[in-house]
Amino acid sequence: MTARTPTRRLALSLLLGVATTIAVSWLAAIFADLSGSNFLHNPNTASTAYLRHVPPKDWTVRTWLVRNGFAIRHDLVSECVWMGSTLGMSPSTAPNRTREVVSAGWPLPALQWTAYDESHFFESPPSARDLSLARTWRYGLPQWSMRALATGDERRLPVRPTAAGFILDTAIFTAAAWWGVEWLSRVRAARRARKGACPRCGYDLAGHEASTTTCPECGTTRPAGKEHAPATISA
Repeated sequence: MTARTPTRRLALSLLLGVATTIAVSWLAAIFADLSGSNFLHNPNTASTAYLRHVPPKDWTVRTWLVRNGFAIRHDLVSECVWMGSTLGMSPSTAPNRTREVVSAGWPLPALQWTAYDESHFFESPPSARDLSLARTWRYGLPQWSMRALATGDERRLPVRPTAAGFILDTAIFTAAAWWGVEWLSRVRAARRARKGACPRCGYDLAGHEASTTTCPECGTTRPAGKEHAPATISA
């Protein structure tokens, strides 16, 4: 039997891996919610950027609050100092920029959208009527869900990949699809062989000489030494 070429199999597996990553991220964005939170002790260190939102290089981050849920997370990153229950200004912080980013995906956050940033001071919030490429990349796509996140932020369908989560999730789902495609191919080939057909293209090989070691339809090599008889149909 001539197996599916590695290039075709890889392409199909990669396509399924990307589609699964996006589907899982969108399902999380629609249904998942936030349940816990914690402050990062050293919000301005480089290590905090791993698999999280990466703030601009000119920021001096003073507050980083992470809210977590299954397959979803909310990062509030600010140059302001957290005072009580609100973000307060400090004489040593300028210009007091703040950004909120929601990331969705499993097993790692793969896609994200900006729920709030400094641009909201100069333009209206995104709406279903404003689907420009730049705003969709930043804020995501509007969705039908009327349930807001526990933070009160509107739910969106993200299209912007995270730094590393999208690659890692896609690699995991691609590997699963690779073996899944192989398993389905073997099951289909075995079923066709039992019916006396070519394992690859399904061409009926009944009555062909045992010396014929290739399928006359697709050229697939098949085991010699056994004549393929018509399949018996029981009453």
